[in-house]
Amino acid sequence: MYSLREQIYWIYLPKAIDILGSENGKDYHPLTSVQHAEIESIFAKDKMIHLTLQNATARYLKIKFTCADEIAKEKPGAGNKPWLFLSEIVVD
Repeated sequence: MYSLREQIYWIYLPKAIDILGSENGKDYHPLTSVQHAEIESIFAKDKMIHLTLQNATARYLKIKFTCADEIAKEKPGAGNKPWLFLSEIVVD
């Protein structure tokens, strides 16, 4: 998935990403969870967030993005809620 990080405009990466899968669209189970430090590391390489799920199958997916409650003191927009911009979520 593509994400934008432009801190000057209060646009930050998510604090966490949780991916859940289901066979029936009702009962979901966790497939993976990624925290902020790993997201930052993945994003630094090519401005994309690549997540690979080993041996995971599901007919339905839920992707939950968790943002920080507010922007940290030392960052542009401190004390305000951050924006999260995503596009092109690709599932192979």
